[in-house]
Amino acid sequence: MLLASFERILPLRNPSRLADISLATTLLAWSEGTIGELASLLRAAATVAVGTGEERITEKLIKGLDWVPPSSRRNAVEALM
Repeated sequence: MLLASFERILPLRNPSRLADISLATTLLAWSEGTIGELASLLRAAATVAVGTGEERITEKLIKGLDWVPPSSRRNAVEALM
Protein backbone atom coordinates (compact mmCIF):
# COMPACT_ATOMS: atom_id res chain seq x y z
CA MET A 1 0.00 0.00 0.00
CA LEU A 2 2.87 2.37 0.80
CA LEU A 3 4.52 1.79 -2.57
CA ALA A 4 1.20 2.24 -4.36
CA SER A 5 0.77 5.56 -2.55
CA PHE A 6 4.21 6.71 -3.63
CA GLU A 7 3.49 5.67 -7.20
CA ARG A 8 0.32 7.79 -7.27
CA ILE A 9 2.19 10.94 -6.24
CA LEU A 10 5.32 10.53 -8.38
CA PRO A 11 5.30 12.83 -11.41
CA LEU A 12 5.88 10.06 -13.96
CA ARG A 13 3.91 9.47 -17.15
CA ASN A 14 4.28 5.69 -17.19
CA PRO A 15 3.39 3.19 -14.46
CA SER A 16 6.37 1.87 -12.52
CA ARG A 17 4.55 -0.93 -10.69
CA LEU A 18 6.53 -0.27 -7.53
CA ALA A 19 4.51 -2.87 -5.61
CA ASP A 20 5.54 -5.73 -7.92
CA ILE A 21 7.48 -8.18 -5.78
CA SER A 22 10.83 -7.91 -7.55
CA LEU A 23 10.93 -4.11 -7.56
CA ALA A 24 9.44 -3.88 -4.07
CA THR A 25 12.13 -6.23 -2.74
CA THR A 26 14.87 -4.14 -4.34
CA LEU A 27 13.40 -0.93 -2.94
CA LEU A 28 13.12 -2.46 0.54
CA ALA A 29 16.72 -3.68 0.46
CA TRP A 30 18.15 -0.40 -0.83
CA SER A 31 16.15 1.73 1.62
CA GLU A 32 16.85 -0.72 4.45
CA GLY A 33 13.20 -0.54 5.43
CA THR A 34 13.00 3.11 6.44
CA ILE A 35 10.32 5.34 4.96
CA GLY A 36 12.57 8.38 4.76
CA GLU A 37 15.21 6.44 2.81
CA LEU A 38 12.53 4.98 0.56
CA ALA A 39 11.17 8.46 -0.17
CA SER A 40 14.67 9.76 -0.96
CA LEU A 41 15.45 6.75 -3.14
CA LEU A 42 12.20 7.12 -5.07
CA ARG A 43 12.77 10.86 -5.51
CA ALA A 44 16.23 10.20 -6.93
CA ALA A 45 14.89 7.43 -9.18
CA ALA A 46 12.01 9.58 -10.43
CA THR A 47 14.44 12.38 -11.27
CA VAL A 48 16.55 10.00 -13.35
CA ALA A 49 13.45 8.47 -14.95
CA VAL A 50 12.25 11.88 -16.09
CA GLY A 51 15.73 12.85 -17.25
CA THR A 52 16.10 9.75 -19.40
CA GLY A 53 12.64 10.14 -20.88
CA GLU A 54 11.62 6.66 -19.73
CA GLU A 55 9.20 8.21 -17.24
CA ARG A 56 9.01 5.12 -15.02
CA ILE A 57 11.09 3.52 -12.29
CA THR A 58 12.49 0.10 -13.07
CA GLU A 59 14.71 -2.29 -11.18
CA LYS A 60 17.48 -1.61 -13.71
CA LEU A 61 17.15 2.14 -13.10
CA ILE A 62 17.31 1.65 -9.31
CA LYS A 63 20.40 -0.55 -9.59
CA GLY A 64 22.04 2.04 -11.82
CA LEU A 65 21.70 4.83 -9.27
CA ASP A 66 24.71 6.08 -7.39
CA TRP A 67 22.92 5.17 -4.14
CA VAL A 68 24.65 4.46 -0.86
CA PRO A 69 22.45 2.68 1.69
CA PRO A 70 22.16 4.22 5.17
CA SER A 71 24.22 1.51 6.86
CA SER A 72 27.11 2.10 4.45
CA ARG A 73 26.94 5.85 5.07
CA ARG A 74 26.89 5.23 8.81
CA ASN A 75 29.87 2.88 8.56
CA ALA A 76 31.83 5.47 6.55
CA VAL A 77 31.20 8.11 9.21
CA GLU A 78 32.16 5.75 12.01
CA ALA A 79 35.40 4.88 10.22
CA LEU A 80 36.33 8.56 10.28
CA MET A 81 35.95 8.76 14.03
